[in-house]
Amino acid sequence: MGKINLKNVTKEQKEYFRECLRNYCFIMEQKSKIPLSEEFKNNFNNFYLKARRLKNEYKPKYFKELNQRIKDTNISVEDFEIILNKLNKITGAWEISITSKLMHTVNSDLPIFDSKVKNYLIKYEDVILSIYGKGEQRKQAVLRAWCNLNNWYNNIEIKKSDWIDWFDKEFSEYKDRISATKKVDFIIFCLS
Repeated sequence: MGKINLKNVTKEQKEYFRECLRNYCFIMEQKSKIPLSEEFKNNFNNFYLKARRLKNEYKPKYFKELNQRIKDTNISVEDFEIILNKLNKITGAWEISITSKLMHTVNSDLPIFDSKVKNYLIKYEDVILSIYGKGEQRKQAVLRAWCNLNNWYNNIEIKKSDWIDWFDKEFSEYKDRISATKKVDFIIFCLS
């Protein structure tokens, strides 16, 4: 796919968008029910973790960390390295994607790093998001990519106001339920 053109969105793309929105809203509405239910975990897994192929043996610890972070409620950009380190102890890898998804679930103003967003931002927005390397080199690359991703999303209401306006018009029932960050993320994820 090429650069996103909101004038050419197909009916099928809008249907896919709506399906994603329903799943996302279920997760965001159910997250406050602590401890997290099996239904929540299954939906979260199918929506966020399946593509990452997070091993089943790691999931209980991942959800324990998510559960704890939801209880704490205060999470910000600066917490990324702390959570990245905790998840590294669980998985043995520097997982930017699953770290960002955990953080976003607690604070929807924080962006999600996934392959579609990464590829689009590199190709069309000139954002440097390289996460290659091994060991400490990989960790530092992940931290730089997280910083660059956050910098791009800063002032998203101004940068992509036309995208947000389109979202609010097309999916008005979700207008007040989803952050500007997630609206832009959905547009990239569903349309690129």
